Amino acid sequence: MRARNGGEMTQEEFQADLVFYREHRAIDYKIRDKAIIDLNKKWNDELDKNVLDLHGIYPNQVGQVIEEKVADMKKRNWKNLYVVTGVGNNSLYGIAKLKPAVERYLKKNGYRCATTAELLF
Repeated sequence: MRARNGGEMTQEEFQADLVFYREHRAIDYKIRDKAIIDLNKKWNDELDKNVLDLHGIYPNQVGQVIEEKVADMKKRNWKNLYVVTGVGNNSLYGIAKLKPAVERYLKKNGYRCATTAELLF
């Protein structure tokens, strides 16, 4: 998914920055986590405003990122948020970690959640 607003960050640049932050594990984890969240925000700024792409973040960051986006949407009085998680291709053994973390977080915090397949059929 690419920005409709002519965003400046390409997917290749996003992936390169993400690899850089993930490979520098010697730095403080809080600094690394903040850098990854900031990079994710930059990526999402280039997408439609009701879309939240979580590619690149860790499952333990899901709640923070979602709550920041929900707060922004409440200010705009928007109702639907589309969260993109991927299927786990970049996860160890190809097992999705973000989607289950997002579903758990949303259910635990009283949000309604449906997959694309459930919405289409």
